[in-house]
Amino acid sequence: MKRKTAGLLASSLLSVLCLANTVMAASPLVTEEEQRARDAVTGPAFAGKTEEAPPLTAAELVAPGAPRYVRGESLGIFKTTAYIAGAGAKTATGTTPKLNHTVSADWAQIPAGTKIMLEGSDIVYTVEDTGVKGKVVDLFLSIYEEAMEYGVRNREIFLVKEVY
Repeated sequence: MKRKTAGLLASSLLSVLCLANTVMAASPLVTEEEQRARDAVTGPAFAGKTEEAPPLTAAELVAPGAPRYVRGESLGIFKTTAYIAGAGAKTATGTTPKLNHTVSADWAQIPAGTKIMLEGSDIVYTVEDTGVKGKVVDLFLSIYEEAMEYGVRNREIFLVKEVY
């Protein structure tokens, strides 16, 4: 009987965690901390460049006034990996790592606060952590198995520019 109860409890907990991850990933809300990070787009790579903004996405129609991004210049091919962090962990910039947002990079290659996109993805990541050296980008993932499944991939990295 104890095993059956423990199994049901574990199954329920797994369902709740999966639902929480789904809700967090789909949430269009932006915290003050995320907005400050978005506002920290810096660097000479953005100076003097103008691009026409792409059409609004469904998410932007729901959240008018939200920042819009365009892919900028290529930084080259980087080795990409994935990592997880324990509960309550903080990044090198003091933020809590977030799925589909936080990446780790060598700040000599890509400075903290820089927004990037990976080849084949329209997700805008922010460099908030360090701990890797050279041309490496380490994506934060919340589940160990997903990080292991991601493995090592060589992908082109692009700077991102915010437009309105």
